[in-house]
Amino acid sequence: MPGQGTKHVITMKNLHIAVVLLCTSLSAVAQTDFRKGFIITLEKDTVSGQIDFHDGGRAFSTCLFRKADGGESRSYAPADIAGYGFIDGRRFESKTVTINSAVETGFLEILVGGKVTLYKYREAFFADKDLTDIRQLRDERQTRIVNGETFVRNSNEYIGTLTYFMSDCPEINKNVERTKFHQRSLAKIVEVYNKCKSGTTSTVYNSKKPWAKAIFGIIGGVDFSSPTIDGEWMLFGDKVEALRSAKSPLIGISLDASSPRISERFFFTSSFLYAHVTYHMGSVTNRSYDNFITLEFHELRIPFGFRYSFAPRLVTPFLNAGLSTTIHLKTSSAWRQEVVSGDDVYLTSRGEFPTSDTQLGFWGGIGILTRINQKFDTSFEVRYEHTNGFAASSLDTSLTSSVANIQLLVGLRIK
Repeated sequence: MPGQGTKHVITMKNLHIAVVLLCTSLSAVAQTDFRKGFIITLEKDTVSGQIDFHDGGRAFSTCLFRKADGGESRSYAPADIAGYGFIDGRRFESKTVTINSAVETGFLEILVGGKVTLYKYREAFFADKDLTDIRQLRDERQTRIVNGETFVRNSNEYIGTLTYFMSDCPEINKNVERTKFHQRSLAKIVEVYNKCKSGTTSTVYNSKKPWAKAIFGIIGGVDFSSPTIDGEWMLFGDKVEALRSAKSPLIGISLDASSPRISERFFFTSSFLYAHVTYHMGSVTNRSYDNFITLEFHELRIPFGFRYSFAPRLVTPFLNAGLSTTIHLKTSSAWRQEVVSGDDVYLTSRGEFPTSDTQLGFWGGIGILTRINQKFDTSFEVRYEHTNGFAASSLDTSLTSSVANIQLLVGLRIK
């Protein structure tokens, strides 16, 4: 038993070191992301250089610009310049707009340019016809009470605004009415209208970025699990824990999906991982009634959630988190109870321990991506997962369990 404890301490120490190294690398390299671009001065002059790329709200309020690689950078607010853009990428204009009854000046991203221009400002969309009449596109949730019943629906106000702007092209009226309130659908109808009026395609500054992209890979590693079981009458009030952490290999496939046209940093992430886990568990709270349980699971783990990647580098840090489902493909168990009465010990075999078919939980992780070439990269990640455990509660509603595990994962992705 001392040897097992020493192994556990060494393992946790190594995991702590790995997390510290990953956090250090994240803070060291997740700084700026300068890309080729330009600013447009208030005098309408174009100045070439490099601009710090941002995927979130900062892009609408600040432009960090430098004239040359490694040169001194300067921060511009929307009042300082007329706009900025990236070569073959996003384009922003400085404008004053009314959003939700408040007047704001910011950098509006030009999603589609033409007779009707579509803009995005943070989470809001705007349309402008002939650069003279800019209006916010709205689809607010409305609550109505009819005969004592409450109904909630969307206002669809944006349909009326688009219909007004595009009334001189009646052949697309049905297309306008079917337009959904999200970026891709709005951009499509504006492009259709501009082609209807001018006979040419619209200007889409970020058109080289695809609307959807999927990245597949293989992933594997090792899992360190620690389960806990609590029971009332079934375990005689005993609490059962792992005698030692279960160390199990993991292998599977991964999927990262994104919409680069909308965001280059946010991904939906998921994986399918197979694990063969064996737990050796024993009593920790009751000396009169001792439970000893051995459980063996063949598991399919399906974590899913969201990933945020920082500025792309040769080594790129990322964070991810989400929910998880664990399916027990095959289960076996052995359960015995020992009852101490005076000098006598009574041993009883209880057969198989009642287990559920699935586990539900949450997870989070931190890791780095290392670029191999244009087609492949590798990932190194530490994850923590906590589930509601494997104990079936149908026989005893007080029977509860949980599983906490730490995973060390390595992956190879095809970009």
